[in-house]
Amino acid sequence: GDTGTDTTPTSFDTIIAGAKFLPQQTLSGDISTSMTLTNDTLWVLDGLAVVKPGVTLTVEPGTVIAGLAGTGDATSYMIVDKDAEINADGTADKPIIFTSMQRVEDPTNLDVGQWGGLTIIGNAANPQVGPYEVNSAFVAGDTDLADNSGILKYVEILHSGITMEQDKEINGLSLVGVGSGTTIDHITINKSDDDCVEAWGGTVDMSNIMLSECSDDHFDIDDGYAGTVTNLTINQTTGNAAIEMSGDT
Repeated sequence: GDTGTDTTPTSFDTIIAGAKFLPQQTLSGDISTSMTLTNDTLWVLDGLAVVKPGVTLTVEPGTVIAGLAGTGDATSYMIVDKDAEINADGTADKPIIFTSMQRVEDPTNLDVGQWGGLTIIGNAANPQVGPYEVNSAFVAGDTDLADNSGILKYVEILHSGITMEQDKEINGLSLVGVGSGTTIDHITINKSDDDCVEAWGGTVDMSNIMLSECSDDHFDIDDGYAGTVTNLTINQTTGNAAIEMSGDT
């Protein structure tokens, strides 16, 4: 509620700097009960955190989620499984930020690949879409092209991207069979050590997507993705393709 004084910072640099001084709470393993990540706490990803089916994870504007360093089984990343929802509905002056603990602790550390990334699994796959390449325990459904995995709006994903092993690479934002009922709007992804965004199948529309300084492809769609992408801005100084498309349409 409104306490009468709003001291939330208004730029993501300031939000990250302030997060260093917040109380911390760890996110790890299964998230089996709906919960809200509040902006008065620094939420620390320790290994894999999974939003389980039937659960809604709500994230307040201005919240920071920071992944601990680690590779292989120790990689810190989040999966929103099919039949779960993430409602990360930020604002222009209070974006929701996914970053690394290294960046929170040292604002001058701007390296790529400091933590894993954010993955959403939906129910709008098609026969081309296989299990999630990073973790084959997660398989998209193919039952609902209009499936709703929630809202990502005014979300920043920074310094992500981990190669767990050969051909198992976590992107900044990974979308596996995500349906058109999902909102993905005003997303900024910077300095991922793989793709900025990769979508395997799915029907979700994306708008106002800002991508920069990723080490592989900036925007990669595979396996029969069928959606509309509006206002995609790529500022490419690193990496491979600005846009890669593969799979049968």
